Amino acid sequence: MKNKHLLCDIGNTSFDFCFLDGKYKIFKKFRSDEEDKISLFIQEIHSEDLFCLISSVNHKNLSFLLGILKEYKIKNSLLSPSLMKEYAINHGYTISNTDYLGGDLYCDVIAAKKSPSIIIDLGTVGKILFLDKGKIFRGAAIFPDIQQFPAIMDSSTDLLKGYGLKMRPPLVSLKTEECISSGAINGMCGLISGYISQLKKEYQLSDVDILLTGGAGFYIAETLKLYVKEEFQFIPYLCLDGLEKILNYIIKSEDKNI
Repeated sequence: MKNKHLLCDIGNTSFDFCFLDGKYKIFKKFRSDEEDKISLFIQEIHSEDLFCLISSVNHKNLSFLLGILKEYKIKNSLLSPSLMKEYAINHGYTISNTDYLGGDLYCDVIAAKKSPSIIIDLGTVGKILFLDKGKIFRGAAIFPDIQQFPAIMDSSTDLLKGYGLKMRPPLVSLKTEECISSGAINGMCGLISGYISQLKKEYQLSDVDILLTGGAGFYIAETLKLYVKEEFQFIPYLCLDGLEKILNYIIKSEDKNI
C-alpha cells in the first residue's frame, strides 16, 4: 500500500478531505460549488504513490471527484457495502443495513471509540445514530438540518426573508434575526436533548458516549451544553476518522497477502 493517502467524505453540499503523509494530517473542507479550489488542492498533493479512499452520498459530486483523480492518475477506491460488511464482521459490529446505509453514517458509527454511543451528525440533514453496548447499530433518526431553517423562512414567508444564522442567540429576542437563530439553534438543541433523554430511557443507558459532528455542529456546540446534562465531544471530522479505520484495515489486509 502507498505511503501517502487521501480520505474524502463526499456529501450533498461539501467535500471533506484528510491528506495523510507519514506523521501529519491536513484537513480541508470545500463547498460542492468550489470545483476550482478542489481541483487545485488535488493538483498540489498528487503524486505517483497517492491512494484515495472515498465515501460518498452524492453521485454528481462523486463523478466530479473521480474525473479529477483520473486526470492525475490517482488510484482510488470507493467504500462499498461489501467492504462495510466485511469490516463490521471482523471488528465485532452488528450493522444489518450495510446494503443501503450511507457510507458517512457507517463511518460515524465505527469511529466511536466506545459503546454505547449516541452520535449527532449535523450535515446537509441532521442525523442521530445509536450504537448499543453490544456494538449493535440500532439505527438513526433523520430530520431537517439547522441551516435549512432560514431557507424555509425564505421560501414560505414574506417578511422573514434574507436572514442568516447567528451563533449563540438569546433564548428569546425582540430582533427578528435573533428570533430566527434562536428558533433554529435552541430548537435543535432541544430536539437533540430530548432524543438523548428518550434513548437513555428506552435502552436503559446509565453511561453513554455522546459525540457531535458535522459542518453545522459549530452552530450549536456551545449552546448544546445548556441542554445536555451529559458531557459530549465535538469532533468535526468524525466520518474521516472512521474512514481512516477502513484505510488501515485495507493496508493490513494487503500486507498479509504480500
